[in-house]
Amino acid sequence: MDVKSRFWNKVRIGNINECWNWQACVGKSGYGRFNLNGRNATAPRVAWELAFGKIPNELCVCHYCDNRLCCNPFHLFLGTVADNNQDMMLKGRFVPPIGSHHGRAKLSEQQVLDIRKAHQDGKSLCGLARQYGMSAVGIGDICKHKLWRHI
Repeated sequence: MDVKSRFWNKVRIGNINECWNWQACVGKSGYGRFNLNGRNATAPRVAWELAFGKIPNELCVCHYCDNRLCCNPFHLFLGTVADNNQDMMLKGRFVPPIGSHHGRAKLSEQQVLDIRKAHQDGKSLCGLARQYGMSAVGIGDICKHKLWRHI
């Protein structure tokens, strides 16, 4: 079976206005995965290449429909990373990582609540800093709600 047939057999194709959802392997990112000539590629990139040709290295395949499983070439457009980020912001899809979801977080929300309660109960900032492996200034900022303001 040729590459085009192998690929499109894994897509639920509808009319031109509908999303054509990928029906096979999906990666952790939520995008369909397809082995194209020995390389593991996202399904939307393969759909674009099959429909329109090679994608320049510096460009991303973006979705008008914001559906990661969609492989409808008419729902896709090429753009830079900056274009893709701007599209995300304009559509209100950007959610800044806060709290324990932030990549540099050292504490959980529960630990922050525990620190604030322990400080209210009289435990010193230095003692809490040692206990949680942080600086006394950082613990103080947590207790003053300068850090972890969302809880």
